[in-house]
Amino acid sequence: MVEEEDYDTTRFLSKLAQDSFYEDLEKKFLAERYITYDREAYPLLNDQIEARGWNALLQRPIRDTFPGENAREFYANAHFSKATEAAWVRGVEVRFTPEAINEFYNIEWPVGQKDETDDLFRRGEIEEQNLAQMKGFFSVNNMDTYEPLRQSQLKWEANAWAVVMCSHLAPTSFNTIYGDKRVPLLYSLTKSLKFNLGKVIHARLRSTIDRTSTKQKSFIFPYLIFGLCKNAGVDFGVMQEVCKLGTPIGNHSICATLGLTYQNYAPRPNPPAEKVQGVPREQQGLAAIERKFMIHHEYTPKI
Repeated sequence: MVEEEDYDTTRFLSKLAQDSFYEDLEKKFLAERYITYDREAYPLLNDQIEARGWNALLQRPIRDTFPGENAREFYANAHFSKATEAAWVRGVEVRFTPEAINEFYNIEWPVGQKDETDDLFRRGEIEEQNLAQMKGFFSVNNMDTYEPLRQSQLKWEANAWAVVMCSHLAPTSFNTIYGDKRVPLLYSLTKSLKFNLGKVIHARLRSTIDRTSTKQKSFIFPYLIFGLCKNAGVDFGVMQEVCKLGTPIGNHSICATLGLTYQNYAPRPNPPAEKVQGVPREQQGLAAIERKFMIHHEYTPKI
């Protein structure tokens, strides 16, 4: 007679994985956010996203809601699995290799292509000789050690990229201080360095699976996991936990990070010409040009 297992074998690899699933039910999802900002307002950011082939980040997903319990099963089973690039969900192997992630986002990264950020890291830390190279993102404190710059100290382009980074590439619930692992990514984005996005996201997933941070209070990339499960043929069954995408990244999201409002950032209409009695037409034209300059200067972001 075969003894029955004391856990749900259709959903979990082990009793430990099942216990972990229920213990982590209090953890929330930090869901992805798609990008909907005015592309004419941020042409440089838009051009760089398209040049990298990340157009999927600019497209609204087919659905805004998706099952969340499968992502929880993904994390629970992956944590207690010896596999480093696959997780078991409802009896199906779900691979989350860099190649599988790039395929989900429809990103091409040719085999053998050099990742220009490899030299910035060693075991997840920034090489000492590269700190000086990133001086625009670090400051030296009184202890003569490097500290990441605060949000208010970054230039507007870095801040705009930071919104994308902290919302989609390296998710976090806050973006006021960028830790050591995010600074090279932000530096690479602003310097247009080529890197394998699938590898970056895989590393973030692996860190969440391994629970390397004691402050971790949420699960990341639930929509990506849903997509990988769907591509692998997972039978989701009845959706019990509904997960929703995050608030879209629009003009207000970026401007709020920059300390502005979209109304202040948007171009202002030219003021109506004033008729001044007794003043030559040429001088009136000069005065109008000066007024336009002052209005432009007043509403131009101070960056």
